[in-house]
Amino acid sequence: VAIILVKGRTDLSSDTVIGVFFSTVVALGIAIISREKGLTRNLQVFLYGDPLAVTDAAIAWMALLLLLVAAYLGLLYNRILLLGIHEGFARTKGVPVRAVEISFAVAVALVVTAAIRTVGILLVTALLVIPAASARNVARGAASALWISVGVALLSGVGGIVASWYLDTATGATVVLAAAGCFAFTALVRAARPRG
Repeated sequence: VAIILVKGRTDLSSDTVIGVFFSTVVALGIAIISREKGLTRNLQVFLYGDPLAVTDAAIAWMALLLLLVAAYLGLLYNRILLLGIHEGFARTKGVPVRAVEISFAVAVALVVTAAIRTVGILLVTALLVIPAASARNVARGAASALWISVGVALLSGVGGIVASWYLDTATGATVVLAAAGCFAFTALVRAARPRG
């Protein structure tokens, strides 16, 4: 929400504002955890995650969150799409821009919060960006981009977990590497397409 409010009151790019806030919040979180001596041992879990140590309660919470976010996207998909294309155009179509931006920021924050224990704060950003970037390489429209990014996320999630088991590597990092592999594949597919 702070990112949305600051972005609306400055001429800085969205990427700059997000980068500043992300770095600040991560540093603040690490400072708080390092101050509490009993929590220091959990610092590595917050930084890198541990998908294989997720509790049943956390899985239930993530399943509920999945349903809530899916319902939210189903209700506001067209408004979010218009806003993503052009803010001024969305306003002319009657989209309550600030309300949609803030509600979307809250939805993303909830997803990130749920994902931190699983993949860690340092890798959660990659899992937000890489599937969408992969989809942009090959999608023909906004709807196909959404479903391709979901498919890439599922494929890299399951593939990364299986690979980390057999390779004995950090699960969160292996999932992100699987997502990066999907991105590389879609980039090759895009490069191989005839220009026209």
